[in-house]
Parts: sequence; C-alpha cells; structure tokens
Amino acid sequence: CGYGIGIGVLAFLLCIGFLVLEALFDQISGVQHRKYAVMADIAVSGMLTDLSTKVVQLAKHNNDVIIQKKLLCGKHCASA
Repeated sequence: CGYGIGIGVLAFLLCIGFLVLEALFDQISGVQHRKYAVMADIAVSGMLTDLSTKVVQLAKHNNDVIIQKKLLCGKHCASA
C-alpha cells in the first residue's frame, strides 16, 4: 500500500512540475532546451507507466495470497 501511495504522490508532483514547464514552454528560447524538456516528459511518462504497472501487479499478487489463505484455512478458521 505504501509503494502505491508513494508512486501516486510522485506522479502528482511530477505532473504539477510538467504542467508548469508546459506553461513556460514558449519562453524557452533554445531549441536544445526544448528538446530536453520534451525528452524528459516522455521519459517520465514511460517511467511512471512502468511503476504503476508494478503497483497493479503487486496488488494482484497480494489479492491472490489473501484468496489462497482463505482457501487453505477453510473450515478450520470458521470453527476457531
């Protein structure tokens, strides 16, 4: 749960940063700096996609473990 929250907070902060960069994009005079800004945006988008995919996989794994514990416990847990 903490990993997912951390990725969410990181994504939110990066979105705010890139929103500000987008607002100031016309004021960037050098073509090379504009290129770096666009490349950073693409790289961060890819990184966040990968990290959020891992969050979904982790949640699915945790759910599978919980289901397995319930199946293994069965009647023994109900009588306790």
